[in-house]
Amino acid sequence: MYSMQQNTQTINLPTLTIIGDSDVGKHLLLEKVSSSSQRKTTNMFNAQLTLQKINVENMEANVVLYEIHEKQGYKKLHPLYIQGSDGVIIVADATKPSTIQHMMDWAASVRHTANDIPIVFVANKADEVTPSTFIFIQEQLAKTAEIYDSEYFMVSARMEKGIDAPFRTLLEQIKEYRNLIEEYANSGLKREKIKSVIKERIRSEINEIEREIKSISQKSASPDKLFILGKKISEAERKACALLDTPSKIQLRKLKKELEEACSRS
Repeated sequence: MYSMQQNTQTINLPTLTIIGDSDVGKHLLLEKVSSSSQRKTTNMFNAQLTLQKINVENMEANVVLYEIHEKQGYKKLHPLYIQGSDGVIIVADATKPSTIQHMMDWAASVRHTANDIPIVFVANKADEVTPSTFIFIQEQLAKTAEIYDSEYFMVSARMEKGIDAPFRTLLEQIKEYRNLIEEYANSGLKREKIKSVIKERIRSEINEIEREIKSISQKSASPDKLFILGKKISEAERKACALLDTPSKIQLRKLKKELEEACSRS
C-alpha cells in the first residue's frame, strides 16, 4: 500500500482510506477536515493516490484517498488499495442517487479484500438536496450501513457540516481496537487468536450484564445500579464495535432496550 515512509511516528499512525465514485467530493472532504497543507499525490494501479495527514480532536491519522477514473471503479479496486488500511470511508454524492447505490458495491469490494476493518458510509452534499430527498437518501444510507453493521453520516464538505464525525468515529474505533490488542502484546498469541480470546471475554461480560438485568427485572433498582449497568453496556459496545463483533452488538442492543424498560419502571 502507498504510504508515507518518513519516520516511526508517522508509520504508527492509523491509516484511513477514502474511496467512492468519481466527482462526489472526496478531495474537498479531505481538504476541509485536514489541518495540514502537506499532500502527496502519485499514480498506482490505474488510480490516483493522495496522501494527507489529519488531526481530529487530537487524534492523528494518515488518510489515503483513491480516485479511480473509470465508471464502476469499484470493479477495479485493487487489493493493495485496502491492504494496510485501518478503516475505510466510502463517500457518495447525495445529489446523485447512483453513487448511493454504488456504495454497496464499494463495500463488497472492501470486504472481499479485508473483512476485518471498519467501514463508514458518507453522503456528501447533503445541503444541496430537498428535505424529502434528504430523508430518502438517509433511509437508503441507513439500509446499506445496517447490512455492513456500520455507521453512516450525512455531511456537507462545502459547508463544513458534519465532516469530522466519520473520521472521529473510525479513529475512536481503531484506538479501542489497538488498546484491546495491546493487552496481549506479550502473550505470544497470533492476532486472530488474540481477537478470539477478547471476543470470548466480551461475551462473558455481556452474559454477566444480562444476568444482572434479569435480577432487577422483577423489582425496582436504584438509580446508581441502573447507571452502572448502562456504563457496562457502553463499555462492552465500544469493545464489540472495535472488533466488528456483530453478534455481541446485537445482544447489547437487546440488553440496552431491557435496561431502558427497567429504568422506566424505577
